[in-house]
Amino acid sequence: MPKDNAHNPEKKDIPAVAGLDPAAFRKMAARYRARWGLPLYAVLPDGTLVGGRPTCGRAGGESCCEARSLAVSESLRWGEPAVEFCPRRRIIWAVPVMRNQELCGGLVSEAEESRVFPADPVTPPLDVRGACADLLALAEEHNVLNAALLAAHRARHGQEQLRAEAIHAWKARGADDMREVWLREEPALIDAVRRGDAPEARAALNRVLVAIHFSAGRSIEVIKSYCMELAVTLSRAAAEAGGSPAVLLGANYEQMAALSKLNSEEALLAWLIGLLQRVMDSLASRAAPDQSAQCARALRFMRERCGEMITRDDAARAAGVSPSHFSRIFKRHAGRGFADLLNQMRVNRACELLARSDRELCLIALDCGFSDQSYFQKVFRRYTGQTPARYRASRQSS
Repeated sequence: MPKDNAHNPEKKDIPAVAGLDPAAFRKMAARYRARWGLPLYAVLPDGTLVGGRPTCGRAGGESCCEARSLAVSESLRWGEPAVEFCPRRRIIWAVPVMRNQELCGGLVSEAEESRVFPADPVTPPLDVRGACADLLALAEEHNVLNAALLAAHRARHGQEQLRAEAIHAWKARGADDMREVWLREEPALIDAVRRGDAPEARAALNRVLVAIHFSAGRSIEVIKSYCMELAVTLSRAAAEAGGSPAVLLGANYEQMAALSKLNSEEALLAWLIGLLQRVMDSLASRAAPDQSAQCARALRFMRERCGEMITRDDAARAAGVSPSHFSRIFKRHAGRGFADLLNQMRVNRACELLARSDRELCLIALDCGFSDQSYFQKVFRRYTGQTPARYRASRQSS
């Protein structure tokens, strides 16, 4: 493994300081360069370089180490590769290197900003999402990270993101009356349960939970009463959709007994989410889905992957239908075309990131599936009537 002055110890020291086998690291670096033409280097948790060499030739420096450390820690936090800027305006991304639950360091790659956002419109941009996914797969293949822990972090982040989106939507609408929220969201929740669409049911449930939080204050008894009403609604919808009576009966008896013992809002919300999972499990043995369920699978795929370079054909595969058939049924059931709805999802995600973070616009564009920053600004303005910068200023000043 190459040396890099004080920042690159001898190969034999790497396992002790970064949890990596030198031969495995060399193999990973060679495969990654062959696939992407990009470097791969190993760092400690504080960002200090211990293997490989950045293309800029600058291994040290406090700001360089901080950028690499941030990418590694953010990757561990969110359970997926994290993308950041280095001080020399390179795009870097990282995954953690772990021993069980201990963070030992990270694997980092990079590309010049011009490769990610080429000035020439004819030049294809680097697929950063693909490079990130490949780095994660490579680390999992060589067993240098805790895949189960990262998956748990991703699931938790997905739940937090749904809740954050619901809070953002609630604040944007103003303080709706709880009964109005219930009347608006109950049909969506029931429909999602009947279709067996767990992600959509969770999204609708999150919107109701946010309304409960803002309406009930800190009254545990009031929140419990709302939870009981939701539990009855969920179980009834599942029973009408052909859910397993045995599973539903067990969910009702066990969960209702547990409800009386809960005394915090966090525990009550976790109880309700657990009940939803039991209810959705009761629908697992139903007959094959109809077109609305196929469309629901495509919508779920789009929501989960809208930050990636997905296509109509990708969504069709997720729905389990041919692309031509997908085009016929999607607009009928979703009410909008694939590209239109995908752009709306991406803009919604960008709105959330702009409102609650200070990340640079080009990184937010990448996070939301736009490889061209000027196109991101054009699409964002089309759907919101504002530029991303103006939207951020208006939200962060309110």
